[in-house]
Amino acid sequence: MENSTPPSIRYNTKKVANRARGKRPIDPNKVKAVWDNAKHEVFIRICLDEMRLGNKPGQTLNKAGYENLERRFELETKIHYQKDQFKNHWDTTRKEWQTWKALKSQTGLGFNEVTGTYNMPREWWIEFSKGHPGVKKFQTQPLYFEEELDILFGAAAARGEDSYAPTSSSSARGKRSFG
Repeated sequence: MENSTPPSIRYNTKKVANRARGKRPIDPNKVKAVWDNAKHEVFIRICLDEMRLGNKPGQTLNKAGYENLERRFELETKIHYQKDQFKNHWDTTRKEWQTWKALKSQTGLGFNEVTGTYNMPREWWIEFSKGHPGVKKFQTQPLYFEEELDILFGAAAARGEDSYAPTSSSSARGKRSFG
């Protein structure tokens, strides 16, 4: 059967359907966000700077904070991520931090100083993961940048306290430093 639509009028029906449901069409120039430790460190450092500048009035950055994050991240990494990619990473990082804090609050855990992880039986991990779905990754690795994330998401951040310094260092176990 011959297509009766002239080539100049053809369109991607998926994009049109998404637009009809209120979703944005796929941006062909959008780079898939890949968060290795180096990019994650840049992200956290910039977010801490934005918090210090007053661009985190609540639980997340404000419009100016995200604009600065987008601009500075591209300057430092030569990769352009968009606001929604940063927001998704913010949300994921916060959930991981909350899960790590819940894990650390458990009593009777066997902590391995060398790996920065907890040595618990398989059954314990299965049971704990029922209430904390993202905990599995912490069986094999610690939460990196814990002290910085405590500042970004913790009680000090909620009170507006600022104890972050760009050269602050963390101990080697499960933490990285920005110095």
